Parts: sequence; C-alpha cells; structure tokens
Amino acid sequence: MRIGRLVARALFTVVLFTNYLPACPLCHTETGRQVRAGIFDVHFSGNLLYTLLPFPLFLFIVAFIYYRFPINADKAPECRDK
Repeated sequence: MRIGRLVARALFTVVLFTNYLPACPLCHTETGRQVRAGIFDVHFSGNLLYTLLPFPLFLFIVAFIYYRFPINADKAPECRDK
C-alpha cells in the first residue's frame, strides 16, 4: 500500500515536470532533428520489417522443433550406471 502511494507520487511528479526535465538534451537541437529525419525517412517501414523479421522466424523454428520432435520416454536410450 505504501509502495503504491510512492509510485503514484513519482508518476505525478514525472508528469507534472515533463516539460522542465528533458530526458534527452540533444532532442531539441539540430543534431536531434537530423537523427529523427534519418530514422523516420521513407525507408522506415522496410527497416522496421527487417528489424522485426527474426522474431517470427525464431518462433517458427522453436515451434517446429517443439511439435515436430517430441521426446518419448519409451524410445529414449537407456542410461546404465557402470
């Protein structure tokens, strides 16, 4: 209960002073504008697609391995203590 109040106060303070406490000192400079222009240009959707593409591929590979190659206890080789 006490932590909830502390979090609420912290969120209120952050929201209240958002304009006074910039997180990025470069965002409102010419360098910041150039960086934004370089990221959000006409190639943004392609770059985003290429960045996110490995995640569905890895998910497909894991699902294929999980559902295609189940481990059966009766077919597993026996472990013998020597």
